[in-house]
Amino acid sequence: MKKIIILGSTGSIGRNAIKVLNNLNQFKIVGLAAYNNYQLLARQARCTQPKMVTIVNKQHYKRLKQKLRSVTITCGEQGITDMVESTGANVIICAFARAIGIWGVVEAIKRKMRICLATKEILVSFGDIIMDLVKKHGVELYPIDSEHSAIYQCLEGRKKEEVKNII
Repeated sequence: MKKIIILGSTGSIGRNAIKVLNNLNQFKIVGLAAYNNYQLLARQARCTQPKMVTIVNKQHYKRLKQKLRSVTITCGEQGITDMVESTGANVIICAFARAIGIWGVVEAIKRKMRICLATKEILVSFGDIIMDLVKKHGVELYPIDSEHSAIYQCLEGRKKEEVKNII
């Protein structure tokens, strides 16, 4: 069984990932993270029963704690890294806006988790570092948002020498 963490679970990609994964027996959501939307995060946690949830905006930590009592709750960027380290996940879906969760993604790569990346800002801002780590650790990285997934699909199976530019 694949154990999944979803960073950005309250956004459109995260919500869709939950809908899909809830209907597939071979996957278990073990971690959810949101930046601000603690109310939806609490509802998602009640529905999916993960081991851990993280609210990045620390101002919402106490409110989330009041809504959820049956799951481990962490906060801040460190909470994301803690989730990667402690849930036993082997796949991470990174769907946060901006480069939030970068350290969690780095830790996931070091742990040889499969990376499903919807956050293009992580590659725009930290592409050299991330790709070096991916190669070093032999990790699978899949683009899952429309723009970079389309490019990936066009390039799949081609040799580097066959591509001059991507515009």
